[in-house]
Amino acid sequence: MQWSFTGEIERFTGLGGWYHVDVPDDIGDEFEHDGFIPIIAEVGVSRWKTSVMPKGDGSRFVAIKAAVRKANDLDEGDPVTVTIRRG
Repeated sequence: MQWSFTGEIERFTGLGGWYHVDVPDDIGDEFEHDGFIPIIAEVGVSRWKTSVMPKGDGSRFVAIKAAVRKANDLDEGDPVTVTIRRG
């Protein structure tokens, strides 16, 4: 199964804060698990293996690594469409 969603690229505060996009609750519910869930993510011209990760407050996110941001000319605050499938 595959899901697509659009969100804003955010950055966790603190040293080395990750850039990420929140997974909407209706999709996040598909990943009911306390840990990291392996996925394949796609953004624009990029595809990579990563995980849906818990934030600690019950919500989930997908990290958007630097190579993906650079290849797609993305930065904090930009809207982005993410497609994920279990990996």
